[in-house]
Amino acid sequence: MICVYKFIKSVLNVKLNRDRVVVCLEDSIHIYVLKDMKLLHTILDTPLNRLGLIDLSPAGSSLIAYPASAEAGSVHIFDCMNLSAVNTFTAHDGPLACLKFNADGTMIATASTKGTVIRVYSVPQGTRLFEFRRGMSR
Repeated sequence: MICVYKFIKSVLNVKLNRDRVVVCLEDSIHIYVLKDMKLLHTILDTPLNRLGLIDLSPAGSSLIAYPASAEAGSVHIFDCMNLSAVNTFTAHDGPLACLKFNADGTMIATASTKGTVIRVYSVPQGTRLFEFRRGMSR
């Protein structure tokens, strides 16, 4: 199957698993069903996301994570199967630079634009599990 979709704004990121295709624009996220590429849901209330930060967990859970704020380092978790918000939690004081689910979608790693700390949280609870710091410890 070949599909062509046109968007008014630039596509900044695309993620897919065996169930869903997620397209990230600067101010919206579009969720498609992989098997027929039908639009399932559009999230319009996203903060400005110029970096296209988004990640999609593996098939089965199909959770997406994206910045909940353009300024603060909050992460929003959304369930692509049930089309519902799951959790929002603060991961960093400053804006996010990166976020990534682990292979089974039970944890997410985050980093801020400051670049000194990587934090790992449980999903969907948002409980901090680990923190890795750059530099020396005394």
